[in-house]
Amino acid sequence: YQSDDYRGHVTFTHVFDRETEITGYMKLHVWMETREAQDMDVYVRISKLNPEGKPVFHDAVMWQYSGPNGILRASHRELDPERSTECEPVHPHNSVLPVERGVPVPLDIGLWPTSMVFHPGEAIQVNVAGFDYLGILPCWDEPRTFNDGRHYVRTGGRYDSYLLYPEIPRETETK
Repeated sequence: YQSDDYRGHVTFTHVFDRETEITGYMKLHVWMETREAQDMDVYVRISKLNPEGKPVFHDAVMWQYSGPNGILRASHRELDPERSTECEPVHPHNSVLPVERGVPVPLDIGLWPTSMVFHPGEAIQVNVAGFDYLGILPCWDEPRTFNDGRHYVRTGGRYDSYLLYPEIPRETETK
């Protein structure tokens, strides 16, 4: 996707074939690359889609909520091994790991906790962009990112990109 035009993004969608509850923290583990910049600011938002593929919004106090989000600057991808868990990556932000042009790097992007129930036919969508794709800009006039040019998301083979989410088991009736 084009990271600096405030339109480009990539989405991945999974349609559920059974009722599924997701409650807790999620993490996106994603391999990304840039060929034009020294760093990448990566914005992730999870959305629930209805059976027609349209986002489902819930009214919140100040805005409509579509799902959890997360942000990570690629040069701050270092994890704190003592504080991080499989679902909750902790980035100490006390060192800078260079991003080499044309070399994919693994990013563990923590997402806000949530609770959503998906009925059969509804979907979860992962949106990855160089900005908050819903148009929620920072409080300053000009957004400040390290984005320039295209970002590439790598999947498959040695690029084990995935969304990790806590699925709550359905109760089963016992007699």
